[in-house]
Amino acid sequence: MTASEQEILRHSLLGNGPEKIIAIHNFWDNRKEYEPMWPYLDKDAFTYVFADVRGYGESADIIGEYTANEVAGDVIALADHLEWDRFHLVGHSMTGMVVQRAAVDAKDRVKSVVALTPVPATGLQLDQEFSEFVVGVVSDRKAMYDYFRTSIPMFSKKYADFRTNRAWESSITEVKIAYFKMWNNTDFSQETKGLDTPMLVVLAEYDTEFNEGVKPFWEGWYPNCEIVMCKNATHHVTEDTPVFVASAIENFVTKLNER
Repeated sequence: MTASEQEILRHSLLGNGPEKIIAIHNFWDNRKEYEPMWPYLDKDAFTYVFADVRGYGESADIIGEYTANEVAGDVIALADHLEWDRFHLVGHSMTGMVVQRAAVDAKDRVKSVVALTPVPATGLQLDQEFSEFVVGVVSDRKAMYDYFRTSIPMFSKKYADFRTNRAWESSITEVKIAYFKMWNNTDFSQETKGLDTPMLVVLAEYDTEFNEGVKPFWEGWYPNCEIVMCKNATHHVTEDTPVFVASAIENFVTKLNER
């Protein structure tokens, strides 16, 4: 493996269809979050690549600054590595921010964006008290479990165990804190305003407070943005309702091709 290849995000390839899709994961997980969707994906119509962002999962050894610009560049470099000229992007939560960055930086190559419970290009801009709370959660395993148990009370203790284990094992605390600063403090929204790339935003029924904070941005910032609500789901839509999310992605892309 060459030095440049060592910097390519580790990834899984699924399908061999003509429509190319790169999907990246959320703050609390790695690319495994998409695996529950795999049985419901059309592998003849689409080719999917699911990637671990640097510092996470199998890309844990790729050290960096952990910024939106850096990860967007990593995604474009992955497309180059795959020899994909044009492609669709899927981002979840913190990487919902990243795919907006990539859609600006590679506007002629990104055919569409699907953003799942996404952070807007403004960042969340949480206050100091809540920021300290997040740092505490990612720094202590019991605090992380307590967070999942109390923030998702409608689901079982085993679910909180699963969420905690996946989040704890996906990356080290220092990486999570760096990415938290990315999705909280970064604001490149003036560069993205009016971007006409087709977008689908998937929000979650049980993510009420988050939805209230981000929905006005998505409704007013992009002229070709469609918003759908995923029922009976928390912020972790790919694992809570995999059939819905898989169908939403493929139906959206298919409709674009029919226009």
